[in-house]
Amino acid sequence: MGFSPIGDGWSGNRDQQLFTGNYNGDGHAIINLYINRPIEYYVGLFGETANGTIKNLAITNASIKGYNIAGILAGESSSKVQNCYTTGEVKGSSDVGGFIGVCYQAQNCYTTAKVLSDTGDGGYMGNIISKTFKKRYVNCFFLNYNKIKHNSNLNYGIPLTKMGLGVKSNYKGWTILEDKRLKEGAPPILRRIDETKEVVWVMHPYTIIACKIVVQAQDKNGGMSPVANASVKIGTTETKSNKDGYVSSPGITNSTNTIEVRASGYQLQSTQFFLTRESNVCYISLKKAFDGGTGEKEAPYQIQNLVQLRNLSINTWNWDKHFIQTADIDAEDTRNWNIEDGDQDPYTKEAPMGFSPIGDSRSGDRQHIRFSGSYNGAGFTIDKLYIFRPWESYVALFGYTTENSSITALGLTDANITGHYYSGIMAGLFNGKAENCFTTGKVDCRREFTGGFMGECQNATNCYTTASVKSIENDKSALAREG
Repeated sequence: MGFSPIGDGWSGNRDQQLFTGNYNGDGHAIINLYINRPIEYYVGLFGETANGTIKNLAITNASIKGYNIAGILAGESSSKVQNCYTTGEVKGSSDVGGFIGVCYQAQNCYTTAKVLSDTGDGGYMGNIISKTFKKRYVNCFFLNYNKIKHNSNLNYGIPLTKMGLGVKSNYKGWTILEDKRLKEGAPPILRRIDETKEVVWVMHPYTIIACKIVVQAQDKNGGMSPVANASVKIGTTETKSNKDGYVSSPGITNSTNTIEVRASGYQLQSTQFFLTRESNVCYISLKKAFDGGTGEKEAPYQIQNLVQLRNLSINTWNWDKHFIQTADIDAEDTRNWNIEDGDQDPYTKEAPMGFSPIGDSRSGDRQHIRFSGSYNGAGFTIDKLYIFRPWESYVALFGYTTENSSITALGLTDANITGHYYSGIMAGLFNGKAENCFTTGKVDCRREFTGGFMGECQNATNCYTTASVKSIENDKSALAREG
C-alpha cells in the first residue's frame, strides 16, 4: 500500500486527525513517493490538512492511487500552500488532482502530473469544492494534457502547454527561479541554494529602493557577524563588502533584480536570501560552507560530510583554495542529485546526473574555471560517488585541474562514472600532482581519454585502481592516459 498519508480526514482508526502544523521543504524534493490505497479517501503525501503552511516542497515522479479526494501533495488541504510543485501520476474516482485533490488556497505552484479520474476531471491542479473560493489558485499552473480551455470562473489553475511552462513571464512574483531552466518544456525547479550553481533569481513581492546591504553570517556564539570581502552582484553592478559587511553601491532598486553573492568559505543560508527591511538595511545571511579552516595552505577548509563536499563542487570561487577531508564520506545520495535530461534523448525520462565535478573547462555558467587548489584526503575515502553525464567532458570527482593542483591520500571506492571525453573516477584531465591515492568501481566513457583512475594525468605517484573501464572508442587505460 506504500506510504501512509500524513493527516487523515476519514473517520475510523485514525479518528480524523488532520495535519495542522507547518511543513517547509526548504527547496528539497521527495522523489518516487508511492501510495496504492484504491479504496481509501484523502490520499496524498498529506491526507488532509488544516491551518498552517506547506511551502518550498517538490514531489517528483510520484505514483498515487486513491478512491476519492486524492492528489500528490495532499488529498484535501485548507492550509496555505506556497512555492511547491509535483510531477508523476495520480489515479482515483473523483476529486482527484495532480497537485491537491481539493485545495482551498495555493500560490505560485504548478504540476505536470498526469491525472486519471473516473469523472474525467484529470489534468487539473485539483478540483473545486465551492464557487465561493474564487482565489483558491493564485498564479498556479498545470500541464494541459487534455487541451482544457481556461475558465477563470472555475479556477482550476491555469492550463499551459509544455512550451508555455517554460515562459519566464508566467512566473513573475515567484520566490526562486533558475533562469537557465526557463526554456521550452523546462519549468523552474525549486532547489536549495547549495544545489544550484551560482546565480539564483530572487523575485521579491515588494520594492526596496536604494537600501544599504549588509552581508552577515552566524558566528560561533550563535549571533550574526559581518562578512568582509564578499562579492555582491546586483543586476550588472558588483561590489565587495567592507569589514563591517556593508556593500557601498546602491542597493536593490526594483523587485526583479538578480542577486549573486560569492564569499569564500560560505554558503547561502537557505532557499532564499533572508532579506528584511529595517531602517533601509537589507541583510543577506550566509552560513559556513565547511567545517573549519580559512582555505589557506596552513589552515585548509575542513570537509567532513557530503554536504560540504557539494559546497566545494558548486562554489567555483573556492576552487583555488586548500582542503582537507576529516572523515569517510558516504556519497550514495549523489545517485539522486540533479535530475535533468543528461542523455539528451527526448524519448527517455529525465534522470539524476549525480555529482557535479570540481573544476571545469566548459563555457557557460562556470566559464573555464579549473581547480587550482589542493585536496588532502588524509587517508579517508569517498564511497559510492555517482556521476551520469554522458554528453559532458571532464567527468570525475575533479573535472579539470591546473598544474598548481594537488590531490593526496584520498580513496574513492565503488564509484560509478559515466562521461563523454576525459572521464575517470579521481579526475578527468589532471595537470597537477597526485600522491598516495586509489580508486575502485567502474567508468563508462562514450569517447576517448578514459581511465579507472583519471582520464588523463600528468603526474601521479604511489597510486592505483581496480576499477573496470569501458570506452566506445576503445581509447582507455586501466589507470590513466599519460599526458
